[in-house]
Amino acid sequence: MNTSGSPMKSGVTLAVVLAVLLLPGMAAGQGGDGYLFRRPVVSIGIRTGYATALAQSQIFNDLLLKDFTLQRSDFGAPVIGGEVAIRASDRLDVSLTVTAGASVANSEYVIFEGTDDLPIVQTTELSRTAVALGLKYYLRERGRRISRFAWIPTSWAPFVGGGVGRMGYSTVLEGEFVDTADPILPIYQDYLASKGSSPYLHLNGGVDVWLNKTLFLTAEGRYGAARAPLDQNVFGDFDDIDLSGLQFLVGLSVQF
Repeated sequence: MNTSGSPMKSGVTLAVVLAVLLLPGMAAGQGGDGYLFRRPVVSIGIRTGYATALAQSQIFNDLLLKDFTLQRSDFGAPVIGGEVAIRASDRLDVSLTVTAGASVANSEYVIFEGTDDLPIVQTTELSRTAVALGLKYYLRERGRRISRFAWIPTSWAPFVGGGVGRMGYSTVLEGEFVDTADPILPIYQDYLASKGSSPYLHLNGGVDVWLNKTLFLTAEGRYGAARAPLDQNVFGDFDDIDLSGLQFLVGLSVQF
């Protein structure tokens, strides 16, 4: 079973910051019903959704998915984040995005059990946080100017894009383990942890749907790729951890 952790607290903070930043801009950019005084230049939004995990590196294939009752889907997690976008042209935005999510999965050994006939249990946690600078290109105009002082947003506009940045992670494997190097196969308690970061890139596509002259809904799909080193003092037998996966996001933004 997966649960989200600290990213939800970060989302509350993000929402408060968003409100503080948006209120002055919304007041300044208001026009009449259905239009703005000028073309918007900045949008700020919050996002939420779900992130899958490809989980294709050795630590998954040779340990977590092999020895324990885990599946790749156990490493997916709810995510929350935000985006600040600056309009570079009518169809191009420069954006800064942040997304974060954490999974928690309980497991037991596939082939071993305790001398009391009870399962040998563990808990695995994986958190991922991505920060990226990107470009978004809109496939149709997002609005039109009807006079010197009036700009009307369109009803919807699809986009494609990509970005580069860094992804940070932390993983913890805690619980009961079997020492397979000992013929007696003793059970012991341990706490194994690693954290780090690596370069990150993503490709994305989606659509913005305007709800009114300043507020719009965004639905987006994103594929992100990253592999980061594990702590070799803890996981010395494994190569880099695979942090890649798909994200499905939806959120609200305000433009001004």
